Amino acid sequence: MSKLLRANFHRLLKDKLFWTAVVFVAAEAVFLSVIMKINVSYGAEYGLDTVVLSAFGFSGFPLQGIIMAVVCSLFVGKEYAGGTIRNKLMIGRTRESVWLANLITCIAIGLVLVVAYILFALLFGLPMLGGFTLPAQRVALSLVAGVLMMAAYATVINAVTLLFRSQTAAVVTNLLAVFVMMMVVMIFAAKLNEPLYWETSDGPMLNESYPGPILRAFMQFVIDLVPTGQSYLISTMQLFEHTWQPYVYGVGLIALVNAGGVMLFRRLDIK
Repeated sequence: MSKLLRANFHRLLKDKLFWTAVVFVAAEAVFLSVIMKINVSYGAEYGLDTVVLSAFGFSGFPLQGIIMAVVCSLFVGKEYAGGTIRNKLMIGRTRESVWLANLITCIAIGLVLVVAYILFALLFGLPMLGGFTLPAQRVALSLVAGVLMMAAYATVINAVTLLFRSQTAAVVTNLLAVFVMMMVVMIFAAKLNEPLYWETSDGPMLNESYPGPILRAFMQFVIDLVPTGQSYLISTMQLFEHTWQPYVYGVGLIALVNAGGVMLFRRLDIK
């Protein structure tokens, strides 16, 4: 296992796409800091926490998930393209160890992206925007939720890539999954935010499309469960309206996808 991880990290350190992604998220942090400083000068209210928590998405747009879908899919997919996975299995590595090594590497990619972003957000955002406006406990819990979100992205992307066995198919599928779930989350969030009554010139009018209790519970469950939904909750500062759910559902999703993925990977015909 340790040899697999060493080989993965050695390859990662030479991966130009990975370092391009690191530079991109660092530049994103600087850009958002400057933009928010400009907005503050016009009367908007932004604190350092707004910039820092955008490490996990910006106003619900899961940019980090998109970056991970590309970087991790191509990184793991190269093992199939070069016959590396087959060679590892031939010299006695277990499928479980191959799966776990790639999963840990993908999680590490996500964490490096987050750390790079937050580091530059602090370096540039702190002097321009001042300190945090949220209590320290809320910032810490948001960061924990964000790390779980990145681990969930890594889990799903690793599973899709190892089971599809094709770089192109994995990249396309993972990107589509991120965009589709982003659209689903946005639609569900919009429906949940609709009022029961619309204000009209003739007085309050019942919202005929207002979701009932069961549908509302389902929509909220999906938002709390999927990584794009967790990104939406963190970046729009709505995480604490849902207390334990995003944390528990995030861990559950990671465990379920890995358990099911490993079972399928054991039966996969690798040539």
